[in-house]
Amino acid sequence: MGYFEHTGRKICLLSATPNSHVISYLNQLFGDNWQHISPDNEPPESANLPTIPTLAPLTLTLTSDKLEDWGKAYTDNLKIWLNQGEDGAIISDSLRRVNRLYAQLRRPLTEPNIGRITGPEPETARQAATGKPLILATPTVDIGYNFKKLGKTRQNIDFLVCEARFGDDLIQRIGRAGRVLGKTETDTPSRAIALLKEGALDALRSYNGQTLTRAQFKAIIQDRQDVLPHKHNLTGYIRTHAITEIFYPLYRTHLDTPLPEEKEALEELYRDLCQLFGVRGGSFQSLSGYFRKFYYRQKWLRESQKGIQFNLETAIHTADWFKFRGDDEYDPQDLLPYLQEETVLAYPEQQTELRRFVEEQVQLTRSLFNFRGSFQGPTAVFHDPDHLHSTETINSHDIFHIIETYHVQWLTGRNDFIQLCGETELRGDFYGRIHAHRDTPLRLELHHTTDMEEDRFKAAYEGRPVAITSLELVAKDHNGGIVPLDDRIRHSLRDQ
Repeated sequence: MGYFEHTGRKICLLSATPNSHVISYLNQLFGDNWQHISPDNEPPESANLPTIPTLAPLTLTLTSDKLEDWGKAYTDNLKIWLNQGEDGAIISDSLRRVNRLYAQLRRPLTEPNIGRITGPEPETARQAATGKPLILATPTVDIGYNFKKLGKTRQNIDFLVCEARFGDDLIQRIGRAGRVLGKTETDTPSRAIALLKEGALDALRSYNGQTLTRAQFKAIIQDRQDVLPHKHNLTGYIRTHAITEIFYPLYRTHLDTPLPEEKEALEELYRDLCQLFGVRGGSFQSLSGYFRKFYYRQKWLRESQKGIQFNLETAIHTADWFKFRGDDEYDPQDLLPYLQEETVLAYPEQQTELRRFVEEQVQLTRSLFNFRGSFQGPTAVFHDPDHLHSTETINSHDIFHIIETYHVQWLTGRNDFIQLCGETELRGDFYGRIHAHRDTPLRLELHHTTDMEEDRFKAAYEGRPVAITSLELVAKDHNGGIVPLDDRIRHSLRDQ
């Protein structure tokens, strides 16, 4: 209907960084009915048009320094650059390192000169930080963020310091420096300093002193995926679980539709969606079976809350459980007469394990419909008078980060917190007061106790998405020594 009914309509898609996945997808979707226009195949009619500078010259320095070490060594340089009226940004992969660097620089550079753009910062603080001469940021700024400086005639960012574990991040982040599109001053050089791992530094050492175009530099980085790999992306998820997620509402509608022609239309829509997403999904019938099992597992869990019935439905779930553990495969009908045997479900412990398995499988499927938030761990609400974590005095964050990063006094609960720290609308699982950064962050581990043999456990749980319960949180210092945790925190994941 409407726009696309008219013949001769053309669509123009603009992308500054079309990667191979984009090109492959468009080829699959349109075949020969599209054209890729880039600087490599500029049409003749535009060859003589005037060009507009978009990037100023850039001097790139590569080092293997850690961010905090670099900050200590270059504090005086940062002072000089800021006193010269330059604007800069420091981008780290880690919220912890951003906040530790902020604590390190806030006095020598003075707080009015430094702003933070991180997840915990409120929107007003992020906006205020944009106007500061030096911005410390997490990957929050990697996509869709522009470092605006009002009234500036040259590039908004004169110098940039960044960490980069992935080649994509390195290219993206140094591209933040020297942008001059729409500026009157286009030839003032910028500087960028990239903090890389030793292997990446060694691989790029031969280019020291060379002058490269941005395209040449990008090609070099893309050719060194052994030391600067591509960042993990969602293409694998789209090829596999995304179509399963999309299928579920079609499946539910299919169940509620009595008319054969409407059922066929839904099945045709599913095939069209597979083509649109460029994936080879399972058949409509096979995915229907997958979600039927999801439905019956939930139903069985509800019905077995007060006790397991030794019926065919239980036999089906028991057969799935045995297969998951690496035992022999059984036909549920053959298994049915033996459900109450000692080796199957005679004991309460065995029945508990079966329910746990079925619950894990339900949660694993359910996570498809809440991809970003399928697991929400315990949250800490905390008092932060020195603004170590953000500009907010009272804030909330996931408890893992707080435990690893700060010395915290944990309180008994919300009422205790309000009495000692003041009113707040924030609610969490735990409440506390932050005192200081830890000298060295703790390392957190999740411990799981099971009766399964190690090789069977690895076969069942390693190398794929799983849902698992009965986890215990363990903290260790940099020497591997156990650091005591509040029992409430240590067991906070037991039933999740």
